[in-house]
Amino acid sequence: MTSVALLVALSRPAAAQDKFAVGLEGGVTTSWLGPSDPGDAASHGIGAIAGGYMSIPLSKIAGLLVEGVYVQKHSQIRGLDLRLDYFEIPVLAKLPLFKGLYMTEGIGVGFPIRAALTSPTSDEADIKPLVTNPDLGLIIGGGAKIRRVGVEVRYDGGFKTVSSAIGSGIGRNRSWAVLARWQR
Repeated sequence: MTSVALLVALSRPAAAQDKFAVGLEGGVTTSWLGPSDPGDAASHGIGAIAGGYMSIPLSKIAGLLVEGVYVQKHSQIRGLDLRLDYFEIPVLAKLPLFKGLYMTEGIGVGFPIRAALTSPTSDEADIKPLVTNPDLGLIIGGGAKIRRVGVEVRYDGGFKTVSSAIGSGIGRNRSWAVLARWQR
């Protein structure tokens, strides 16, 4: 184990070793549920994403981006407003391209904080006990960094059905996010 750590440390160029970074990030999401039945009507909802990150360089061609974010995945299905709020931990490979551009890819593990269902004729119903915990999704994105500020666009596609206990089963989370980052 020690020899593997030493090999990784020595394989990194000195400049890359200095680029370990932590920072804050925030932005906006648009989410929807992939319908489980062709007849389900699903539409987009708007939410927020905010949290912190740690960027760990591993070599000239790859790094690791670990985040802790609060993310809202709000949508509508069958005329009902679905408000899903998660604490999510994305673990992403960060691959530099050129001139400050990069791409990210990896997984996100989401733990529901709040889950509510609202119809136009009824009050909000807490459905958190019925929501899949944890949620797991594939995250693919790309961005640009200039000095201490960066912007990233990403797609998050859930692997798990949000809940099979409601109706015929609510589909999987899908979302796009635009993030602004500030590096310390």
